[in-house]
Amino acid sequence: PEQRIAELPLLPPWEHQKLLVEWNQTQREYPHKCIHQLFVEQVERTPNAVAVVFGNQQLTYQELNSRANQLAHYLQELGVKPDNLIGICIERSLDIFVGILGILKAGGAYLPLDPDYPQERLDYMFRDSQVSMLLTTKKLVTQIPEHYLQVVYLDADWDVIATKSQHNRVSEVKPENLAYLIYTSGSTGRPKGVMVRHCSLVNAYLGWEQAYQLRTITTSHLQMANFSFDVFTGDLVRALCSGAKLVVCPREWLLAPELLYNLMREQKVDCAEFVPPVIRNL
Repeated sequence: PEQRIAELPLLPPWEHQKLLVEWNQTQREYPHKCIHQLFVEQVERTPNAVAVVFGNQQLTYQELNSRANQLAHYLQELGVKPDNLIGICIERSLDIFVGILGILKAGGAYLPLDPDYPQERLDYMFRDSQVSMLLTTKKLVTQIPEHYLQVVYLDADWDVIATKSQHNRVSEVKPENLAYLIYTSGSTGRPKGVMVRHCSLVNAYLGWEQAYQLRTITTSHLQMANFSFDVFTGDLVRALCSGAKLVVCPREWLLAPELLYNLMREQKVDCAEFVPPVIRNL
């Protein structure tokens, strides 16, 4: 009767044990690796499996890895080092995946720049991020600020890039280094750049792998999100680090439910992340 109310236990001992001990067993094996290293390990397991599909084009894991390696060698020769920020401004295509993996393998970090963004927003992101290099195509050259010193064209420069080695090259990048920088929508003010490290992305992937049973029940992922959104990166690593196929949906099909449904049936999609309007139409 003399005990203070604030000191009385709210939970019986058995519930205290369950909440704070049994349900808090979060320890697990955690590899000290970068996200592209998980991809390379998957390439070694399933080199001939289809990695990415877009329309009537596709790349196997080995083909995607080889092209990304060639780009990585080229970028390293241009001086790319860990935490160097490289913008990537490319229309929806297989080149996006080659570009992102090539940047990561070279040791750099990527900044996705949607070519359909207003020029004012693109200019702000260029200035604010202070990117040191840009991957793009000749078609989009008019959207590049004039002060850029290094621009790599994935179409016009590919003949030179294709002469580089297709073998994996070790970079100095560590899990603590930056993997990508992504900007918020700016709906509450100016867009803000959010930095994501390799270790954070690997941690997220391992959580998805366990929760979604990626290696046992999912084989084909639908990719719908714009590559300037974080959801895109989730789609990419969930598929390409687990051996699944990443099916890229044309942007104009997102609100065309019959075309989207037929694509999902044709490619046997069993994993997708939807926004409400799309799934409502579907």
